[in-house]
Amino acid sequence: MSKGFTFIELIVVLVVGGIIVAIGAPALRATIQNNRITTQINDLHLTMSLARSEALKRGARITVCISADMDRCGPAGSWSTGWIVFVDDDENGSRAPGEPVIRGSSRLKGGNSLDISSNSDWIAFLSTGESIGDSGLGVFALCDDRGINRARGLVVRRTGSVRVTRDATEIGSCPS
Repeated sequence: MSKGFTFIELIVVLVVGGIIVAIGAPALRATIQNNRITTQINDLHLTMSLARSEALKRGARITVCISADMDRCGPAGSWSTGWIVFVDDDENGSRAPGEPVIRGSSRLKGGNSLDISSNSDWIAFLSTGESIGDSGLGVFALCDDRGINRARGLVVRRTGSVRVTRDATEIGSCPS
């Protein structure tokens, strides 16, 4: 007599396994999305905090700008393309050759979108720790395909303080 599984037992195991995967897959996807959006907003928060800290430490203007190539500022528009932090010696909000890059972050993964309510293409921190933007300051909205209720925001104040928020009314709306 041989030992092993019958065809019926194999089918039952596959069906039960399929049901478990079907139930668990959406939860796994939501966990991955939650971790991704949390990581991305924390990276942005770290970037802004670093820029402010460097401005205070160096006694110089430090700018964070949209950057698709991790070298120059631009193209204007969405912060989702990435950003750089640099010493803005000429204080014009755009990186010139010779201005050192302190840190950069590349395009957001997962199709997430990031924009600021003021439509600023750059934010600078002054040697006093205060912040300014080319179109003012505001709230960054980081969104995925689940919309505003799962979005994260980063509030940048004129005083230079930055903080993360989950409050949909404070975030406003998700970029389209």
